[in-house]
Order: sequence, then structure tokens, then C-alpha cells
Amino acid sequence: MVNRAENIEQNFLSKQFEDIPVGRALIIGVNQGDNNPAWNLIKSGWKAVVCEPDPFAITILISRQEKYADNLTIVNSAITPTTGKLSPFYLSIGRSAMSSLEIEWLDKQIVIPKDERQQRQILTHTLSFQQLLDYVGKDFDLVVIDAEGMDAALVGSIDWTQLDNCRMVCVEQIGDSHHSLNSAGFKLFHTTPMNFYFKN
Repeated sequence: MVNRAENIEQNFLSKQFEDIPVGRALIIGVNQGDNNPAWNLIKSGWKAVVCEPDPFAITILISRQEKYADNLTIVNSAITPTTGKLSPFYLSIGRSAMSSLEIEWLDKQIVIPKDERQQRQILTHTLSFQQLLDYVGKDFDLVVIDAEGMDAALVGSIDWTQLDNCRMVCVEQIGDSHHSLNSAGFKLFHTTPMNFYFKN
């Protein structure tokens, strides 16, 4: 179920890309799909590579978003700054959007009551951002990163100059990693309570 804030984000991105009826997006941390800022673009016909390590969220994504199946390449893996390996992943029970590679991430979410902060550890495969690009290509118009505590490290590890077509990057938590985007020509264009938007 998309809430009002998520709808505002989706409408914002639709407006930014209204001149590209069929583009291509890369979404890292897609969760269940429809709560992602780029989801209106996918509904309008965009293609997307969507990444999500949480097996429960991926199952829901596949079942709920079946009508967009031809537009989605689903990657059931965590995307990290370093070369892929098996890593612990902490499933947030009942709140899949809070699952993370970072064990302390759920405890940092002060809006979630303490008695609802339940998690279980599983092992998941990881891929580096570069390994992902080497497999799925680099021709993305939009990149969305919502990696629950890993955003800044991931953004800072990426050579953004190789994404020649990329017009915009949306990041939930930027930290001080914006320098890697700035050096590739991306400038902070818009902020919301949920995301930072960089435009090239």
C-alpha cells in the first residue's frame, strides 16, 4: 500500500522523466515494489533491474507485481561496495523494509516500538555494484538506492562516470558520499524527508 509521502516521490520522478516514455531504471533495495519512488515509471512502461536480498519481500514483489513481470529483471541479492560473498543479512520480522546487512540498523529506527524490533539472521549472496553492472549493463536513465544503512558506503564506492545515460540518482541516506556523485557531474537537485535527488 503506497502512502501519501511515497506517492509524492513517485509523482515527482514521473514529472522529471515525462520526456522519456520508456526508460530504464536500476533499483537497489526495491522491497515489495510499489513503495519505491520509481514505481510509477515502471507502471508507465519503463524497464527496470530491481535488487532485493529479503526473500519474503521478493516473493511479495513477484506475486503482487505480476502484470509488470516483462518489465522487471529481478536480482535476489544484496548489492555492496565490495566483491560478492556470502554475508549475514538481518530480516526484520513483520517490517521487511527495515531488513539490512547492518545488524544495528533496526535498533536505530526510533519510530518503531522496541517490542516490534524483531529480526532473524540469514545468509545471503552479495554482489558488488560493478559485478551487477557487468551482468545487466550500464544504460540506466535512473538509479535508486535504498539499501537500509548501506547507502552512503555503496554510493561512495561507485564510479558514476561509467553510467553515461544516467540523468538522476535517488538515494535515501547520502551521508558524506555525495562527493563521488559530484565528481561525476551530478549535483543535488531536490530533497524530500525521504530522499536526496542528484541530477546530471
